[in-house]
Amino acid sequence: MDLFDDERKKLYFGWGDEYAHPDSPTGGGGPGYFRQAEQLGVGNAVFSKFLHPDSPACKQNAFIMHHQSSGKSQLSEEFRLFVSTVYGEAGNSSETSWKAIAWVMKNRIGKLEWAKFRTIKEIIEKTGFDAYTQRTKQFEKSYMYLANRKTAAPDSTIESIIYALEGIYNGTDSDITYGAVLYYSPKAQVNLHKKKPNMYNEKPSWNFDRIEEVTVKGLLATDDFKFYRYK
Repeated sequence: MDLFDDERKKLYFGWGDEYAHPDSPTGGGGPGYFRQAEQLGVGNAVFSKFLHPDSPACKQNAFIMHHQSSGKSQLSEEFRLFVSTVYGEAGNSSETSWKAIAWVMKNRIGKLEWAKFRTIKEIIEKTGFDAYTQRTKQFEKSYMYLANRKTAAPDSTIESIIYALEGIYNGTDSDITYGAVLYYSPKAQVNLHKKKPNMYNEKPSWNFDRIEEVTVKGLLATDDFKFYRYK
């Protein structure tokens, strides 16, 4: 079968004999942009300004544009709290980190020592997320942005977190942490202990005999997080 037969043209071809794989990721060839049809490895390929309509980048941009124009009424108070806490905890980390932390929040609902808490809002407010309890600058930045989202200039990171967390919040995504209910940042924890030894231990005061570390696929080497679940 010819690579560019009639069935595939609608997925790969764009304007002016340009093409792009619909699943092309951000980076390493552009964020899903159409490109001129040249042999692989050619270094002088020119990229157009158009995103392939089926590329992840295009779908995310469409989501951001739709919700930005729709205003804050599209987001519940609890979801704004959810997004802002994740942004405060891991705004400078990877999308996988955002999702994993969100799953920790969701996995605690009604479980174990958190059994009396039945909502994400209660989990955030009452089970020890520093971004919320200490009202960090990042938390406050996100919360204010979301409260004024209809008129605010778009914040790409916060909008990306909205996009990443929506399926988790709505129950349509699968748990990437396999039941994790605890996490911490080893390097950050050590630094906090040095600055505030009376407030922070070098490691959390958990019973590590009762828990096991979870490997979360997709975490980057720069993500300073470890995730745990009960055995």
